[in-house]
Amino acid sequence: MKIGRNDPCPCGSGKKYKKCCLNKTISSNDFFYRRLSSAYQSLTEQLLEFSISVFGEEIIQAATLEFLFFDKELVTVEMLEHLSSVSIPWIFFDWFLKPEPGEEESDPWAYHSIAEIYLMEEEDELDALEKRILEACTDAPFSFYEVISLKSGSGMRLRDILCGYEYNVTEKMGSRQLKLGDILFARVIKIDDIYMLAGSSPVAIPPRYKPIIIGLRNYLREGIEIIDDEILFEYDDEIRFTFLQIYHEIVTPPELCNSDGEPIVFHKLIYEIDDPEETFKALLPLCPAEDEETLRNFGILDDSGRIIEIEFPWLRKGHKLNPAMDNTILGTIKIKKDRMVVEVNSKQRADSIKAEIESRLGNRAKYRATEVTSQESLLKNTESKDLPPTSGKNNLLNAPEIRGKLEQMISQPWEEWIDQPIPFLEGKTPREAVKSPEGKESVEALLLDAERTAVKDKNMGEFELRCITKVRKKLKLGKKKI
Repeated sequence: MKIGRNDPCPCGSGKKYKKCCLNKTISSNDFFYRRLSSAYQSLTEQLLEFSISVFGEEIIQAATLEFLFFDKELVTVEMLEHLSSVSIPWIFFDWFLKPEPGEEESDPWAYHSIAEIYLMEEEDELDALEKRILEACTDAPFSFYEVISLKSGSGMRLRDILCGYEYNVTEKMGSRQLKLGDILFARVIKIDDIYMLAGSSPVAIPPRYKPIIIGLRNYLREGIEIIDDEILFEYDDEIRFTFLQIYHEIVTPPELCNSDGEPIVFHKLIYEIDDPEETFKALLPLCPAEDEETLRNFGILDDSGRIIEIEFPWLRKGHKLNPAMDNTILGTIKIKKDRMVVEVNSKQRADSIKAEIESRLGNRAKYRATEVTSQESLLKNTESKDLPPTSGKNNLLNAPEIRGKLEQMISQPWEEWIDQPIPFLEGKTPREAVKSPEGKESVEALLLDAERTAVKDKNMGEFELRCITKVRKKLKLGKKKI
C-alpha cells in the first residue's frame, strides 16, 4: 500500500512520513534508478556484442530492415543512427529468429528474441538484476505514451494512449525536454517500484498526431473488450508502422510555399537610393490598403516633414487562399536614409519587385545585392529561436486599424473551424467530433497543438490564444494548460 506524505511514518517514530523517512526513500529510489539505468545500458552493449559474435552483422542488418518495413527512404546512415534509440531495443527484445523451412522443431532458438537466447546461453554469467531487466523488457511491448504531468529533472506521468494505463516514470533528461501533451513511442518497464523507459522514440510526437493514434486504438478495439499487452504484441507491426509514418512526417522538411504556390526562399534585395522621400512616394502605390498620410505617421521625418526612415508592406488586392482577406502581403519595403531593403519570400516575387523598382525609380535606386535564405536554413533558425516581437512607433502592427484587420483575419478562420470537416477527425467537424469521447480527445489534442504554436508568436499569439479559448467554450471543453 502506498504511504501518503501525511501518514504516520512506518518506522514507528511517531512523525509524519514527509518529516521522517520520505527523503530517505526518495534517495534510495534515485540510487536504484541509477543502477537500473546503468545496467540496462550495459546490457544493450552486451546484447549487441553477443548477437554479432553468434549470428553475424548480417542478422542485425536484416532485423533493422524489418523494423523499417524495408522503407528505402528511412534506410540511410543518418536515419538509422537517429532511430537507434528505438530500433535497437526492438531488435533485441521484439524481433525473433525465423527458422529455415523444416527446421522449426530442431532449432532451439526458433521464434526466440535475441534477449531470450542471450538469457538462455549466458544465464550463469548474469546477475539477478540483469536477468530481471531482460525479462521485463521481453514482457513489455512498445506503445504510445502521452505526457500528462512533469517534474523537471526527476520524472513524468505517462498515459498509454492505446491501453489507458498510467505510470509514474523516472526519467532525468527527458523530463527536462518534454512538454505536457507530448507523445512518446516507447517501452515502459517496472523493476520493484521503479518505472523506466527501455527504448524511446528520438523525437517527441506533437499533440496534433494524437488523432492518428486514437484511430489506431479504435482499430485495435474492434471485437475485443480491452487492449492489453498481448494485443500490443500481436499488432506490433501495425503499431510500429504507425510510428514510422508519423516519424517520417516529423523529420521530413515540408515543402513550404507562399499563398501563390511558389516555393518559399527568402530574398533580401539591397538598394542604394538617392532620396528616401522620393523613393517612398514612387513606391507608395505598392501599398494600396493605406493612404500616404496614414503611412507617414509610422515613419521618421525630418524637420521639414520629409521621410528619413519608414517601413511598409508591399500588397496586392485580394487573397487566393482566403477570400476573407482584403490583401495579400507580398513583401516588406524598408527605407532608411540612403539605403532600401526589400524582403520577399520567393524568387518570383523577388524578380517582380525588382522590375517594379526599376520601372518606378530608374537610376534613383541602384541595385547592390540579394541575400538568399533557403528553406533548410529557415527551418533551422525557426527551431533554434523564437521570432522577436515587433514594436516601436514605425511598426504598422501597432496601428489600431491594421491590428484590427489582422485580428479579424485570425478570428474568422477559428470561428469557421468549428463547423469545418477536418481530415484528422475522419472528416467530421469539431462540433460533431466532441460528441464522442474519442472525438473529444482528438479535438483537445488539435487545440493544444494550436495553442503551442500561438504561444511562439510574440506579435499576434495572445489574440490567437483568446480565439482558441472561445472555441473551447463553444465546444464545452476545459481550459488547457500549455
